[in-house]
Amino acid sequence: MKKIILFCLIIASCKAPEDCDKFYNKYVNLQLESKDSESLVELDKAIKCNPNNEDYLFEKVRYFIKLDKFSDAKDALLNLGEINNIYVKQNPLRGLLEIKSGNTEIGKKELEQVFKNLSKLEFNKENFNDYFNYLLLKNYFGKLDSRLTVDSIKGNYNEEYELNLLRKFKEMKDLSKDSLEMLNKFFNLEELNY
Repeated sequence: MKKIILFCLIIASCKAPEDCDKFYNKYVNLQLESKDSESLVELDKAIKCNPNNEDYLFEKVRYFIKLDKFSDAKDALLNLGEINNIYVKQNPLRGLLEIKSGNTEIGKKELEQVFKNLSKLEFNKENFNDYFNYLLLKNYFGKLDSRLTVDSIKGNYNEEYELNLLRKFKEMKDLSKDSLEMLNKFFNLEELNY
């Protein structure tokens, strides 16, 4: 009898994904109305409802970036990293947020570590994002041939989205002499005005 009651309590406390999506959708609508503080309440409800939803957690990172609250964004990213460590091991965002928060040396070390992690990967059709992060960091560290072409860097990646991103990368590389600025722009930490 105790097992049945416990099972019923567990089932009753579980929320369906649709319930969590209601909070998230309300967050999106409030964002569209530029009601930042109200929208954060709804996003937090969605996260509390489904604490392992990477989309909700990453949206919180983006929320803080939008408000230039880079330290809060970094904390939100670390929370996401507890669910999926790829966000901190293979993504330059944490290092960039450290730099934006005034922790330049820590940020640079983070970027170096992510570059080392990415350098160990074998790139294939399944991991374009990792490959693109690798190219961004290779450029940041000055290890990318200045005569590169999209054809020379595209590797196995031929999807239209991938090629468009590589073209944008090449265009920005040609126009920008500041590789940190370029990295920040790709992660929406500075306005993209090309």
